[in-house]
Amino acid sequence: PIATNRLYLQPRINGEYRITEQWNAHVGWGIYNQFITRNSLIDELGNRADIWEIADDDMAPVPESVHHVLGISYLTGLFDFAIEGYYKNESGFSRYFIGRNAEAVQIEGSAQAIGLDVFLRKKLRQLEFRIAYSLGRVREQFERGRNVSVYLLAPQSQQHEIKTSATFNFYPISLSLVHVHGSGFPNTTIRRNTEDFAIYARTDLALQYSVNAKYLKFDTGLSVLNLFNQRNIRLNQSVNVPDGQVINTLGIPFTPTLYLNVRF
Repeated sequence: PIATNRLYLQPRINGEYRITEQWNAHVGWGIYNQFITRNSLIDELGNRADIWEIADDDMAPVPESVHHVLGISYLTGLFDFAIEGYYKNESGFSRYFIGRNAEAVQIEGSAQAIGLDVFLRKKLRQLEFRIAYSLGRVREQFERGRNVSVYLLAPQSQQHEIKTSATFNFYPISLSLVHVHGSGFPNTTIRRNTEDFAIYARTDLALQYSVNAKYLKFDTGLSVLNLFNQRNIRLNQSVNVPDGQVINTLGIPFTPTLYLNVRF
């Protein structure tokens, strides 16, 4: 930002209040600027590509985000619970639209993000269970000439996501199981496909056997990504074709792996 000859103030305030020995409340507020940005490039079909730019406040505006966070937690040795809400106002994004004549039109945009995160962990001797749930929405709007477009769901906006995990540690055998399920992303920058949400679901399994002998230590195990070969589409990996169809790129397929680590 030296070339801009501007001073960017980014005040941030964080506070914590201990209600009891186990209960804590916290609050946060702050302004954040970003001087290297990833802006989007859109063609006439709505296909998106991202480019990195230096935000010099001349060719590329400097993004700014104002964060508001409020949360409460309950923490013990065997049981943890936390819930946190946030609201963010963001501005200074750039988007380039490429027409059929290959000319680019740059417009600026802003966004609003609101959400709630919940975390729960329970430990029982060698067993540990975790659940994390996110409820959120991200909306964006971009200026088009003198008219300001309405706020629409951003391509990365996902309303629901839940992650669960279970870890069993019975030495020398340990087992972990993780499942992720998301309600899906709009995954597009044009209005006509905003209801085509691509659900993300995946279950991973890992089994390990460890030996710590006097002169030899080794770990061997099995790792399986996407155990049930569920559908999980990558974010921003969809292609629009002229006949109106959308081609999606799948994420992690069923992927088993065997491994052996030996240490002397």
